[in-house]
Amino acid sequence: MPSKLFLLDTGSLVNFISPAAAREVTKVHGDSDVTVEGISGRVEKVYTANKAVLQFGHLRQENQDITAFDTTPISDDIGTEVSGFLGFVMLRMLEIKIDYRDALVDFQYDAKRWNR
Repeated sequence: MPSKLFLLDTGSLVNFISPAAAREVTKVHGDSDVTVEGISGRVEKVYTANKAVLQFGHLRQENQDITAFDTTPISDDIGTEVSGFLGFVMLRMLEIKIDYRDALVDFQYDAKRWNR
């Protein structure tokens, strides 16, 4: 599977994925019980992806029933495909170094810190 680009969303508790990216690895179905709302407003069509494994900085995090929504408007706005968002449940486990000069983000995961 090719790599995907995810935005770091420090204001979100959970991870999100686009339905297109989720369909590459799992089944996706509509979910009218979940509401997603952010700075730009409420998301109209929300989906649930049965299972997606996100891997960053030697960390593999299994996400059961990860929430999905169409990220096309965001991708169009910034000029590159955004496949999802990494929220606090993922970011809290990583040491993150941001290199502003070279526009790079480095993720480090220490399994000993999390007893894994």
